[in-house]
Amino acid sequence: MRFWSFALLAPLMASAAPKSDVSKLQVAGENAFASGDLKKAISLFSQVIDIEPNERVYYKRYRAYLSDRKYGAALADLTAAVQYKPTYTQGFLQRGRLNMMIGNCADAMSDFTAVLSLDPKNGPASESLDKSRECAQLLEDASAAKQRGDWTSAHRFLSEAIDAHAISSSQLLLMRAEISGAMGQTFDLISDTGSVLRIDSGNIPALRLRGQAYYSLGDAQSLEAALTHFRQGLISDPEHKEMKAMFRKLKKLLKLMQSSTEAMEAKRYDEAVEDLELAVAVDPAHDTLNKELNLKLCESYNHVGKHGLAKDACSETLRVDANHAAAHAKLGDVLINLEEFDEAVRHHKRACELDGDNNSFKEGLQRAEAALKQSKSKNYYKILGVPRDASGQTIKKAYRKKALEWHPDKHADRGEEASEEANKKFQEVAEAYEILSNEEKRARYDRGEDVTDNAQQQQQHNPFQHFHQGGHTFHFQWG
Repeated sequence: MRFWSFALLAPLMASAAPKSDVSKLQVAGENAFASGDLKKAISLFSQVIDIEPNERVYYKRYRAYLSDRKYGAALADLTAAVQYKPTYTQGFLQRGRLNMMIGNCADAMSDFTAVLSLDPKNGPASESLDKSRECAQLLEDASAAKQRGDWTSAHRFLSEAIDAHAISSSQLLLMRAEISGAMGQTFDLISDTGSVLRIDSGNIPALRLRGQAYYSLGDAQSLEAALTHFRQGLISDPEHKEMKAMFRKLKKLLKLMQSSTEAMEAKRYDEAVEDLELAVAVDPAHDTLNKELNLKLCESYNHVGKHGLAKDACSETLRVDANHAAAHAKLGDVLINLEEFDEAVRHHKRACELDGDNNSFKEGLQRAEAALKQSKSKNYYKILGVPRDASGQTIKKAYRKKALEWHPDKHADRGEEASEEANKKFQEVAEAYEILSNEEKRARYDRGEDVTDNAQQQQQHNPFQHFHQGGHTFHFQWG
């Protein structure tokens, strides 16, 4: 019984707190507000309100909430103030200004009208009423334009309202961001949603919309930013289906992209191909994202000898961006391996046209022109049956295989004509190896320089007249 009596008496005891205590709390709250400690000021003013509520202390707490950009709480305090004292003109005036600032322009009109009904000669209220009418009309015009799909007009009306009146309206900034997205103005969308998040860091629609915008940009840095926004959204709403799905998709995509980059840097191109194929498959319709992934896939396919697939991957990049200089250059290299030399020259020329200062593009054009010229005479790569980007080990292996295949001793019993043909082929193989196994000579050959004198000297004295294979020594005779 005593417990219940105490519980009933507790509010009365609080309300009966000494005036000096209330005054001390108010002074402390004002000092905290003046020093910028808004959290402490709000707490102290809240204690005063619990003990002795009045319009003035609601107003003081409103100012602290306003400074802390807690506009919803600030508006609630002004509403409490005018309800506590219906003749509180300052409360109506400030609520009208706050309503207009956060985009509630029709409500602001009502507040300024209330001020003028209490004080017909209130100049600030009269001036603000005209502005609130203008703001409300702009919002009506924006809404009508949006409904009929006139994004340009809707964006213009909203911008006029926001810039002139509703400078801190999350709702209107978000609406303008959505319209910017519909107009394809991604960076304007990102800017407006950023403003919303500065006002309300946990705003779910802004986090979702901004994350989607960053995702649409497709580069690795933007994808990381998108992941951050979706993660933040899931902190506020762990069961948000759309953001949860995007978060998982992005984690998988970024992991594959990182893994493929590491594989390419380590020249493990088979692994890079696997990762990049999976990455492209994550969102096949995302052209901006897959443009760069396909370029890397083109390079990796080329390194593992899948030149047809490399051609397709580079062509896909150029479908999205016909002026992608690096893709033209890479496709040119692939086409050389496919012996489509005229097309290779054309793509390398285009790369140089798009970026004339890039020395690697100039060198690529030189290689393509040399390959075209060599295709009409003696092609050492074709003789050995290796691609133009073959490693030294691949060239050596191909040489041994071809040398065994065309060794004259293996064709001696097939008649004079066959023997002569084998001897000719054998010498071509030795000549090709002599050029391509030497880095300096190979580089000169790739540039289209004449290396035939060296090759003819090699026929007179060939350092590869014998080699060991399978425990046997083969002696090459030069006819």
